[in-house]
Amino acid sequence: MEKYFKFKKEIISNEFVSYLKTNNSAFENINFFGPDLLNRLEHFATNGKMIRGGLVLLAQEMFSEKYTPDGIKVAIAIELMHTSLLIHDDIMDNDYTRRGNRTIFAQYIDFAEEKKLSSPESFGINMGICVGDIGFFLAFSLFSQLTAPPETKSQLLSFFSKEMIAVGLMQMQDVYFASSNSAVSKEQILSMYKYKTARYTFTLPLVSGAILSGQPISNIALLEKLGESLGIIFQIRDDEIGLFQTEEEIGKPIGSDIREKKKTLFYTTLFQKVTEDEKNKLNDIFGSQVITPAMVRYVKELVISSGTYAVISEYITELSHSAKKIIDDLTINSEYKIILNELLIYNLKRSS
Repeated sequence: MEKYFKFKKEIISNEFVSYLKTNNSAFENINFFGPDLLNRLEHFATNGKMIRGGLVLLAQEMFSEKYTPDGIKVAIAIELMHTSLLIHDDIMDNDYTRRGNRTIFAQYIDFAEEKKLSSPESFGINMGICVGDIGFFLAFSLFSQLTAPPETKSQLLSFFSKEMIAVGLMQMQDVYFASSNSAVSKEQILSMYKYKTARYTFTLPLVSGAILSGQPISNIALLEKLGESLGIIFQIRDDEIGLFQTEEEIGKPIGSDIREKKKTLFYTTLFQKVTEDEKNKLNDIFGSQVITPAMVRYVKELVISSGTYAVISEYITELSHSAKKIIDDLTINSEYKIILNELLIYNLKRSS
Protein backbone atom coordinates (compact mmCIF):
# COMPACT_ATOMS: atom_id res chain seq x y z
CA MET A 1 0.00 0.00 0.00
CA GLU A 2 2.75 2.47 0.94
CA LYS A 3 4.60 1.63 -2.27
CA TYR A 4 1.41 2.18 -4.27
CA PHE A 5 0.67 5.61 -2.78
CA LYS A 6 4.31 6.67 -2.93
CA PHE A 7 4.32 5.94 -6.66
CA LYS A 8 1.01 7.76 -7.15
CA LYS A 9 2.28 10.73 -5.16
CA GLU A 10 5.19 11.12 -7.56
CA ILE A 11 2.79 11.20 -10.52
CA ILE A 12 0.36 13.62 -8.85
CA SER A 13 3.17 15.86 -7.56
CA ASN A 14 4.67 16.28 -11.01
CA GLU A 15 1.30 17.14 -12.54
CA PHE A 16 0.47 19.38 -9.57
CA VAL A 17 3.63 21.42 -10.13
CA SER A 18 2.95 21.59 -13.89
CA TYR A 19 -0.57 22.86 -13.27
CA LEU A 20 0.65 25.61 -10.96
CA LYS A 21 3.27 26.62 -13.53
CA THR A 22 0.60 27.03 -16.22
CA ASN A 23 -0.88 29.77 -14.02
CA ASN A 24 2.42 31.54 -13.35
CA SER A 25 2.29 34.02 -16.26
CA ALA A 26 -1.32 35.02 -15.61
CA PHE A 27 -0.60 35.52 -11.91
CA GLU A 28 2.61 37.44 -12.64
CA ASN A 29 0.69 39.85 -14.86
CA ILE A 30 -1.54 40.78 -11.92
CA ASN A 31 1.11 41.41 -9.25
CA PHE A 32 4.36 40.09 -7.80
CA PHE A 33 2.54 38.09 -5.09
CA GLY A 34 1.22 35.62 -7.69
CA PRO A 35 4.38 33.62 -8.53
CA ASP A 36 5.44 33.74 -4.87
CA LEU A 37 2.05 32.36 -3.81
CA LEU A 38 2.25 29.50 -6.34
CA ASN A 39 5.73 28.63 -5.11
CA ARG A 40 4.56 28.49 -1.49
CA LEU A 41 1.55 26.35 -2.45
CA GLU A 42 3.83 23.96 -4.35
CA HIS A 43 6.23 23.40 -1.46
CA PHE A 44 3.47 23.14 1.14
CA ALA A 45 1.37 20.62 -0.83
CA THR A 46 4.14 18.41 -2.20
CA ASN A 47 5.56 18.04 1.30
CA GLY A 48 2.47 16.01 2.22
CA LYS A 49 1.64 12.36 1.46
CA MET A 50 -1.05 13.18 -1.15
CA ILE A 51 -3.08 10.16 -0.05
CA ARG A 52 -6.37 11.81 -1.06
CA GLY A 53 -5.22 12.30 -4.63
CA GLY A 54 -3.92 8.74 -4.68
CA LEU A 55 -7.35 7.47 -3.59
CA VAL A 56 -8.95 9.05 -6.67
CA LEU A 57 -6.59 7.09 -8.92
CA LEU A 58 -7.03 3.94 -6.84
CA ALA A 59 -10.82 4.06 -7.22
CA GLN A 60 -10.53 4.61 -10.97
CA GLU A 61 -8.17 1.67 -11.30
CA MET A 62 -10.36 -0.57 -9.13
CA PHE A 63 -13.26 -0.23 -11.55
CA SER A 64 -11.63 0.67 -14.89
CA GLU A 65 -8.20 -0.98 -14.58
CA LYS A 66 -6.45 2.35 -15.26
CA TYR A 67 -6.58 5.98 -14.24
CA THR A 68 -7.10 8.76 -16.78
CA PRO A 69 -5.92 12.37 -17.29
CA ASP A 70 -9.28 13.40 -15.80
CA GLY A 71 -8.44 11.34 -12.73
CA ILE A 72 -5.16 13.23 -12.38
CA LYS A 73 -6.97 16.58 -12.61
CA VAL A 74 -9.48 15.55 -9.94
CA ALA A 75 -6.61 14.28 -7.77
CA ILE A 76 -4.86 17.65 -8.08
CA ALA A 77 -8.12 19.44 -7.26
CA ILE A 78 -8.54 17.43 -4.06
CA GLU A 79 -4.94 18.08 -3.02
CA LEU A 80 -5.37 21.82 -3.65
CA MET A 81 -8.53 21.85 -1.54
CA HIS A 82 -6.79 19.90 1.20
CA THR A 83 -3.86 22.31 1.15
CA SER A 84 -6.20 25.29 1.37
CA LEU A 85 -8.12 23.80 4.29
CA LEU A 86 -4.85 23.17 6.14
CA ILE A 87 -3.71 26.76 5.54
CA HIS A 88 -6.94 28.07 7.06
CA ASP A 89 -6.87 25.47 9.87
CA ASP A 90 -3.39 26.58 10.92
CA ILE A 91 -4.62 30.16 11.20
CA MET A 92 -7.66 29.17 13.27
CA ASP A 93 -5.58 26.87 15.50
CA ASN A 94 -2.75 29.40 15.76
CA ASP A 95 -0.23 26.74 14.69
CA TYR A 96 3.08 28.04 13.35
CA THR A 97 4.52 24.66 12.39
CA ARG A 98 3.24 21.85 10.15
CA ARG A 99 5.19 18.90 8.76
CA GLY A 100 8.25 20.31 10.47
CA ASN A 101 8.09 23.62 8.54
CA ARG A 102 6.63 27.08 9.05
CA THR A 103 2.94 27.25 8.15
CA ILE A 104 1.87 29.52 5.29
CA PHE A 105 0.59 32.37 7.45
CA ALA A 106 3.71 32.11 9.62
CA GLN A 107 5.85 32.43 6.48
CA TYR A 108 4.07 35.68 5.66
CA ILE A 109 4.67 36.92 9.20
CA ASP A 110 8.36 36.33 8.54
CA PHE A 111 7.99 38.16 5.22
CA ALA A 112 6.37 41.14 6.98
CA GLU A 113 9.10 41.29 9.59
CA GLU A 114 11.80 41.12 6.93
CA LYS A 115 10.15 43.97 5.00
CA LYS A 116 9.54 45.88 8.26
CA LEU A 117 5.79 46.07 7.60
CA SER A 118 3.38 47.18 10.31
CA SER A 119 1.45 44.49 12.28
CA PRO A 120 3.30 41.40 10.94
CA GLU A 121 0.93 39.00 12.75
CA SER A 122 -2.18 40.54 11.19
CA PHE A 123 -0.45 40.69 7.80
CA GLY A 124 0.45 37.00 7.97
CA ILE A 125 -3.08 35.93 8.90
CA ASN A 126 -4.65 38.04 6.15
CA MET A 127 -2.23 36.74 3.52
CA GLY A 128 -2.75 33.14 4.63
CA ILE A 129 -6.51 33.52 4.21
CA CYS A 130 -5.97 34.88 0.69
CA VAL A 131 -3.65 32.02 -0.27
CA GLY A 132 -6.16 29.45 0.97
CA ASP A 133 -8.99 31.12 -0.97
CA ILE A 134 -6.97 31.17 -4.18
CA GLY A 135 -6.14 27.49 -3.68
CA PHE A 136 -9.87 26.69 -3.64
CA PHE A 137 -10.44 28.68 -6.84
CA LEU A 138 -7.53 26.93 -8.56
CA ALA A 139 -9.02 23.58 -7.57
CA PHE A 140 -12.49 24.29 -8.95
CA SER A 141 -10.96 25.70 -12.14
CA LEU A 142 -9.70 22.19 -12.95
CA PHE A 143 -13.25 20.90 -13.44
CA SER A 144 -13.62 23.08 -16.52
CA GLN A 145 -10.68 21.19 -18.07
CA LEU A 146 -12.18 17.68 -17.72
CA THR A 147 -12.93 15.82 -20.93
CA ALA A 148 -15.57 13.59 -19.29
CA PRO A 149 -19.18 13.76 -20.51
CA PRO A 150 -21.13 16.82 -19.26
CA GLU A 151 -23.30 14.70 -16.95
CA THR A 152 -20.19 13.21 -15.30
CA LYS A 153 -18.62 16.65 -14.83
CA SER A 154 -21.87 17.95 -13.38
CA GLN A 155 -22.13 15.00 -10.97
CA LEU A 156 -18.54 15.49 -9.83
CA LEU A 157 -18.87 19.24 -9.35
CA SER A 158 -22.12 18.82 -7.44
CA PHE A 159 -20.60 16.14 -5.21
CA PHE A 160 -17.44 18.17 -4.54
CA SER A 161 -19.45 21.28 -3.69
CA LYS A 162 -21.75 19.40 -1.31
CA GLU A 163 -18.86 17.75 0.54
CA MET A 164 -16.81 20.94 0.84
CA ILE A 165 -19.82 22.89 2.16
CA ALA A 166 -20.23 20.15 4.80
CA VAL A 167 -16.56 20.55 5.78
CA GLY A 168 -17.05 24.32 6.19
CA LEU A 169 -20.20 23.94 8.25
CA MET A 170 -18.58 21.37 10.52
CA GLN A 171 -15.54 23.59 10.94
CA MET A 172 -17.93 26.28 12.19
CA GLN A 173 -19.38 23.76 14.63
CA ASP A 174 -15.87 22.78 15.76
CA VAL A 175 -15.09 26.44 16.46
CA TYR A 176 -18.38 26.79 18.35
CA PHE A 177 -17.69 23.69 20.44
CA ALA A 178 -14.24 25.02 21.35
CA SER A 179 -15.73 28.34 22.49
CA SER A 180 -18.62 26.81 24.44
CA ASN A 181 -18.69 25.34 27.92
CA SER A 182 -21.73 23.24 27.07
CA ALA A 183 -21.44 19.45 27.11
CA VAL A 184 -21.01 17.81 23.73
CA SER A 185 -22.38 14.32 23.10
CA LYS A 186 -20.60 11.41 21.46
CA GLU A 187 -23.12 11.60 18.60
CA GLN A 188 -22.29 15.27 17.96
CA ILE A 189 -18.55 14.51 17.94
CA LEU A 190 -18.96 11.59 15.54
CA SER A 191 -21.15 13.68 13.24
CA MET A 192 -18.39 16.29 13.14
CA TYR A 193 -15.78 13.61 12.40
CA LYS A 194 -17.97 12.21 9.63
CA TYR A 195 -18.55 15.45 7.75
CA LYS A 196 -15.42 17.43 8.60
CA THR A 197 -12.83 14.68 8.08
CA ALA A 198 -14.09 11.25 7.05
CA ARG A 199 -16.12 12.06 3.97
CA TYR A 200 -13.74 14.68 2.59
CA THR A 201 -10.62 12.60 3.28
CA PHE A 202 -11.82 9.20 2.07
CA THR A 203 -15.38 9.27 0.72
CA LEU A 204 -14.82 12.25 -1.59
CA PRO A 205 -11.76 10.87 -3.45
CA LEU A 206 -13.03 7.27 -3.57
CA VAL A 207 -16.46 8.26 -4.88
CA SER A 208 -14.90 10.75 -7.33
CA GLY A 209 -12.84 7.97 -8.89
CA ALA A 210 -15.95 5.78 -9.05
CA ILE A 211 -17.97 8.55 -10.72
CA LEU A 212 -15.23 8.98 -13.35
CA SER A 213 -15.49 5.22 -13.94
CA GLY A 214 -19.26 5.39 -14.42
CA GLN A 215 -20.08 3.22 -11.43
CA PRO A 216 -23.69 2.54 -10.33
CA ILE A 217 -25.27 3.88 -7.15
CA SER A 218 -24.77 0.52 -5.38
CA ASN A 219 -20.97 0.71 -5.59
CA ILE A 220 -20.93 4.42 -4.78
CA ALA A 221 -23.02 3.76 -1.65
CA LEU A 222 -20.53 1.11 -0.49
CA LEU A 223 -17.61 3.49 -1.04
CA GLU A 224 -19.39 6.24 0.89
CA LYS A 225 -19.78 3.95 3.91
CA LEU A 226 -16.24 2.64 3.59
CA GLY A 227 -14.91 6.18 3.46
CA GLU A 228 -16.83 7.14 6.58
CA SER A 229 -15.49 4.18 8.59
CA LEU A 230 -11.91 4.74 7.41
CA GLY A 231 -12.17 8.48 8.02
CA ILE A 232 -13.57 8.30 11.54
CA ILE A 233 -10.77 5.89 12.46
CA PHE A 234 -8.33 8.33 10.84
CA GLN A 235 -9.65 11.27 12.88
CA ILE A 236 -9.68 9.41 16.18
CA ARG A 237 -6.11 8.31 15.57
CA ASP A 238 -5.24 11.90 14.63
CA ASP A 239 -6.60 13.08 17.98
CA GLU A 240 -4.63 10.33 19.74
CA ILE A 241 -1.42 11.23 17.89
CA GLY A 242 -1.84 14.89 18.79
CA LEU A 243 -2.18 13.91 22.44
CA PHE A 244 0.39 11.13 22.83
CA GLN A 245 3.15 11.78 20.27
CA THR A 246 6.05 14.23 20.60
CA GLU A 247 6.50 17.45 18.63
CA GLU A 248 9.36 15.83 16.71
CA GLU A 249 7.14 12.91 15.69
CA ILE A 250 4.13 14.91 14.50
CA GLY A 251 5.91 18.00 13.13
CA LYS A 252 3.85 20.54 15.08
CA PRO A 253 3.51 21.69 18.70
CA ILE A 254 1.96 19.23 21.15
CA GLY A 255 -1.05 20.26 23.19
CA SER A 256 -2.67 22.43 20.50
CA ASP A 257 -5.99 20.55 20.82
CA ILE A 258 -5.85 21.07 24.60
CA ARG A 259 -5.05 24.76 24.18
CA GLU A 260 -7.86 25.20 21.65
CA LYS A 261 -10.21 23.16 23.87
CA LYS A 262 -11.10 20.93 20.94
CA LYS A 263 -14.13 18.75 21.65
CA THR A 264 -12.69 15.41 20.55
CA LEU A 265 -13.96 11.93 21.36
CA PHE A 266 -11.14 11.71 23.92
CA TYR A 267 -12.30 14.97 25.52
CA THR A 268 -15.98 13.98 25.70
CA THR A 269 -15.33 10.44 26.94
CA LEU A 270 -12.76 11.62 29.48
CA PHE A 271 -15.11 14.16 31.06
CA GLN A 272 -17.77 11.45 31.42
CA LYS A 273 -15.40 9.18 33.35
CA VAL A 274 -13.43 11.40 35.75
CA THR A 275 -14.22 12.53 39.29
CA GLU A 276 -15.40 16.06 40.08
CA ASP A 277 -11.95 17.03 41.37
CA GLU A 278 -10.32 15.71 38.20
CA LYS A 279 -12.93 17.48 36.09
CA ASN A 280 -12.16 20.80 37.80
CA LYS A 281 -8.46 20.35 37.13
CA LEU A 282 -9.15 19.46 33.49
CA ASN A 283 -11.30 22.59 33.14
CA ASP A 284 -8.30 24.64 34.23
CA ILE A 285 -6.09 22.93 31.67
CA PHE A 286 -8.32 22.82 28.57
CA GLY A 287 -8.48 26.27 26.99
CA SER A 288 -5.38 27.56 28.78
CA GLN A 289 -3.25 29.64 26.42
CA VAL A 290 -0.07 28.28 28.02
CA ILE A 291 0.10 24.49 27.87
CA THR A 292 3.02 22.97 29.75
CA PRO A 293 4.43 19.44 29.31
CA ALA A 294 3.12 18.66 32.83
CA MET A 295 -0.42 19.57 31.75
CA VAL A 296 -0.21 17.34 28.68
CA ARG A 297 1.24 14.52 30.78
CA TYR A 298 -1.62 14.82 33.31
CA VAL A 299 -4.25 14.58 30.56
CA LYS A 300 -2.50 11.61 28.93
CA GLU A 301 -2.25 9.70 32.21
CA LEU A 302 -5.90 10.39 33.02
CA VAL A 303 -7.03 9.23 29.56
CA ILE A 304 -5.48 5.84 30.31
CA SER A 305 -6.29 5.47 34.04
CA SER A 306 -9.95 6.53 33.59
CA GLY A 307 -10.59 3.83 30.99
CA THR A 308 -11.15 6.43 28.24
CA TYR A 309 -8.47 4.94 26.02
CA ALA A 310 -9.93 1.43 26.36
CA VAL A 311 -13.46 2.58 25.46
CA ILE A 312 -12.27 4.41 22.34
CA SER A 313 -10.07 1.50 21.29
CA GLU A 314 -13.11 -0.79 21.44
CA TYR A 315 -15.06 1.61 19.23
CA ILE A 316 -12.21 1.71 16.70
CA THR A 317 -12.31 -2.10 16.57
CA GLU A 318 -16.04 -1.96 15.72
CA LEU A 319 -15.35 0.51 12.91
CA SER A 320 -12.54 -1.64 11.52
CA HIS A 321 -14.85 -4.70 11.37
CA SER A 322 -17.41 -2.62 9.47
CA ALA A 323 -14.76 -1.42 7.00
CA LYS A 324 -13.47 -4.97 6.42
CA LYS A 325 -16.96 -6.22 5.59
CA ILE A 326 -17.48 -3.44 3.04
CA ILE A 327 -14.14 -4.23 1.39
CA ASP A 328 -15.17 -7.88 1.17
CA ASP A 329 -18.49 -6.88 -0.45
CA LEU A 330 -16.89 -4.75 -3.17
CA THR A 331 -16.76 -6.39 -6.61
CA ILE A 332 -13.12 -5.62 -7.39
CA ASN A 333 -9.93 -7.59 -8.02
CA SER A 334 -8.21 -9.07 -4.99
CA GLU A 335 -5.12 -6.85 -5.45
CA TYR A 336 -7.25 -3.78 -4.74
CA LYS A 337 -8.89 -5.43 -1.75
CA ILE A 338 -5.38 -5.99 -0.41
CA ILE A 339 -4.55 -2.29 -0.86
CA LEU A 340 -7.78 -1.22 0.85
CA ASN A 341 -7.18 -3.60 3.76
CA GLU A 342 -3.62 -2.31 4.10
CA LEU A 343 -5.01 1.23 4.08
CA LEU A 344 -7.28 0.24 6.95
CA ILE A 345 -4.32 -1.22 8.86
CA TYR A 346 -2.31 1.94 8.16
CA ASN A 347 -5.11 4.04 9.65
CA LEU A 348 -5.23 1.83 12.72
CA LYS A 349 -1.46 1.92 13.32
CA ARG A 350 -0.24 5.22 11.91
CA SER A 351 1.92 7.38 14.17
CA SER A 352 2.07 10.65 12.23
